[in-house]
Amino acid sequence: MQLAPDGQIYVTQYLDEKQLHRIAQPDRKGKECEFIKFGLELPTRHSANLPYFPNYNLGPLPPQDSLDCASGRFILQPNPVNQDLTILSLPCHETDWSIFNSLGQWQMDVSVTDVDKDTHLDVSRWQSGIYLLSGRSSSGKKLTYRFVVAH
Repeated sequence: MQLAPDGQIYVTQYLDEKQLHRIAQPDRKGKECEFIKFGLELPTRHSANLPYFPNYNLGPLPPQDSLDCASGRFILQPNPVNQDLTILSLPCHETDWSIFNSLGQWQMDVSVTDVDKDTHLDVSRWQSGIYLLSGRSSSGKKLTYRFVVAH
């Protein structure tokens, strides 16, 4: 059993099922607790354990794909990539970048000077792994973005 953020308790079974039982009013006694057998339909089967998604009360997450001149945010897509990595930028982001592998070894420098166009990098011959795009925003803030090359 697990108390969920919606204030209800969800109960699993030991059988391979696609449903959870639900207690809608856990603070009430007896039949008033509103136990609902098979009260939640799941997209896949599960057995014996409830998924654990802790709520750390961190508040809403900032958008990961927004572009903002003050923060220097970029979008790298697709991620993971196997051939062509696109760096989407804003007109205020004319800057130089360096790319390093996960061992800190320099791979190449990238200059974003034509701010009206996206920058494309051919990574088809790179080894699979995690890479870092590192540079500075127009305000001087150091920025690092991760991307994965997967073949």
